[in-house]
Amino acid sequence: MTIGAFAYYGQVKNDTKNAALAFGIVGALMSILFCIAVYCGWNSLKNAIDVIDASADFLAGTKRIIGVPFVYFVIMIFYFFFWIGCIMCVYSMGTIIPRPDYTVGGVWIPQYKEVQFNGKDQSSQVNWILFFLTFGLIWFTFFLDH
Repeated sequence: MTIGAFAYYGQVKNDTKNAALAFGIVGALMSILFCIAVYCGWNSLKNAIDVIDASADFLAGTKRIIGVPFVYFVIMIFYFFFWIGCIMCVYSMGTIIPRPDYTVGGVWIPQYKEVQFNGKDQSSQVNWILFFLTFGLIWFTFFLDH
């Protein structure tokens, strides 16, 4: 941009000539300041480049670092869907009663169904099974993570 401003200054003969000269001088000064900053921080820049190069070599030689999190993610997705299926099976232990005439706020919900458990014993049993399934999800997650 500095070179373009100086070229514009050399070719144009109108009022914007001085603005192009000022822009060129400011651009040149900023370029010189940038070069000084790079020179002063050369050792830090060189060390940063060496660190990035070493980490790239390490990642290229150790493919497992990339593969393990992906495999963990896939296993957890399959386990989570399995867990959701188990939750649905446990919750459906009760009696499913369809309510074809159910409305909420005047909106008809044709597929609404209620699940009723046969007594307090079955309700307590379902709650305990859901508790242990939730504990199992948390335990399995931490088991794979550590």
